[in-house]
Amino acid sequence: MTFKATINIRKTTKQIIVIRLLSFTLLVGALCAVFFSPLILRNVFQTFDLVIIYLFIMGMLYLLFKKDYFKSTVKNGIVELNALQFMVKQEKENAIYLLSEITDLRIYFNSYKDMQNGKARFDGDDNTISFRYNGVKNEFQFDVDSLQHQEELKVLLGTFYEKGIKFKEYFRGQRSFMHRTNLSFKEVQEFKAKYNAEWV
Repeated sequence: MTFKATINIRKTTKQIIVIRLLSFTLLVGALCAVFFSPLILRNVFQTFDLVIIYLFIMGMLYLLFKKDYFKSTVKNGIVELNALQFMVKQEKENAIYLLSEITDLRIYFNSYKDMQNGKARFDGDDNTISFRYNGVKNEFQFDVDSLQHQEELKVLLGTFYEKGIKFKEYFRGQRSFMHRTNLSFKEVQEFKAKYNAEWV
């Protein structure tokens, strides 16, 4: 079984940082004016003008803190991972890492696209695979596009366990087994004995 995913690199440019700082400064100034000088504003502006200022502030808040605003996304290739190798397919070159030659393999799952946790909705682009190859740490951020895509990842994890491949998996920052984090002490010991694996 081969798990395939898109590498998703996000970059924030210097220009975007400057725009965000200027926007934040304007926003703070407007908020201070509205909340700390209401009497002055009422003498200067009519009610309609205050509504316009309020809408401006709300718009600035939305643009300033909307997750994907001011970001440029670069689709940098495809990763393919199976029980034999880890392959990175890019526009100009491909890289192949044999699992028998890498160490400290870690797979971090955080979310899939449109996954919800309370009112929060995720993009599924905050998952990571990291490992060491020839003493150098490599790290790739990848997308999980759906719940079904997450299930495909779990199938691969199961294959790794059955074949005795050494790795560690994490679910939303916590050590996990097949994306389960709430294992009892007994279950952890059984897991370690069955797969000759470390938990910490």
